This record gives sequence, C-alpha cells and structure tokens, in this order.
Amino acid sequence: MHHADFKDPALRARGVVADDGSRGIWVVATVTNLRDALTERLRPAGVCDDRVYRVRMREEIGESRWGWNTPAWMRDARTEDGFEVGGRLLKNIGLQIPPLWPMQAIVLDIREAR
Repeated sequence: MHHADFKDPALRARGVVADDGSRGIWVVATVTNLRDALTERLRPAGVCDDRVYRVRMREEIGESRWGWNTPAWMRDARTEDGFEVGGRLLKNIGLQIPPLWPMQAIVLDIREAR
C-alpha cells in the first residue's frame, strides 16, 4: 500500500502495488474543493524505471466529474487498451490529475505492458 504526497490538502491518492512492480491500482480522490485549477501530478510509487506500463482508467465506480481542464492522457486512458508509458516518465514526471470536483475519484490500473 502506497500513499502519494500532494501539497493540496483536498487530494488523496492510495495505491496497492505488486511487490515486483508489475501492477498497481491507484485511487485518486478529492475530499473538498481543490485550491488550484491546474492540479498536481500523481507519481505512482513502485514502478520500475526500465519497464513500460499500460495505464487505463477503471470505470467500475461509475462516472467521475471534473472541470474543463482535462489532461490529454485521459483520452487514451479511458479506452479499453489505455496507453503505454515508460516507468521512468511515470516516476519522475507523473500523470497530471484532472481537476476533480469535490468528493469525486478516479481509479487507475497501471500494469506492465507485455
């Protein structure tokens, strides 16, 4: 279990990551209004620099709502196949979080691409 560190107290992120870094499920949520329209980035712990990962949004919790500033990566993450990204990029740059409305969440499935 990992917890992401954010400056904005409205953001929470928790991930369950396999010991070998091959897969993680992350829940990113807001507990109140965000301070900034341009939100922070999730840098998921447990990914390996030398691997390629497939990122996909899970929809089982229902449709989440966020503001107009939707990060470009989300378009591909919402498809069945998601998109591929290097572990080094995930770890160092991360994924910009959409400006989620209060009490909203997204679920990210990050797994090693094969």
